[in-house]
Amino acid sequence: RGYYGNPSYSYNVGLSNYACYLVIVFWGVFILWGLYKRFYAPWKFDTKILKVKAVLWEWSSSHPEWKESALSQMVHDKFFEIQKAWCEQDRTKLAVLLSPDLLREWENELKFFKNKHMQNLMDRITVFHIHFVSVKRNSNQDSFTCSIDAGAVDYFQTDSGDYLSYREKKMPKEKLPFENFREFWTFQREGNKDWNLCRVDQEDDWSLSVNEPISNKV
Repeated sequence: RGYYGNPSYSYNVGLSNYACYLVIVFWGVFILWGLYKRFYAPWKFDTKILKVKAVLWEWSSSHPEWKESALSQMVHDKFFEIQKAWCEQDRTKLAVLLSPDLLREWENELKFFKNKHMQNLMDRITVFHIHFVSVKRNSNQDSFTCSIDAGAVDYFQTDSGDYLSYREKKMPKEKLPFENFREFWTFQREGNKDWNLCRVDQEDDWSLSVNEPISNKV
């Protein structure tokens, strides 16, 4: 009867074609995702930075507190204050620097680490760049989001004195890696009160802030 008359052969050929189709789809998605990460995301990011720069320059002409250099310095200072308070588990200081919702979230994380008999610490903290990607202004509450490119030795110390990398791999303290990272920090204030950190997003969540529209409802 020949191969084409063999039902088993036809079935196997069908499976083979389906497998090839899946492989092609997988690699197609993989390539598109790579192009997205390599070209589209940076383009959107840089374009939004330029838009926000222009808005801040315009706002600062009549409201000096929106001057980009002043905001950048404030973020820089608060970044170190907040990291120090986190590492020292200083809840009193965190209550001043964070919004109530974020404070509750971080307190739960501190309790989680305490129950695991470990403390999250950071050494050699370095800030490389601060860029503003979202700004909102209205009569009751202002907010802005900035990307922070930084680096640090981020690790855990256990109650027994052991050191763990952030991925919880045990190693000598001198071997703990220095790693770069990007986070998106959102600050808000009510009226003339001080700025408080209200949200932290990781690099992969960049679109939450970059795609957010600029708002001016004063």
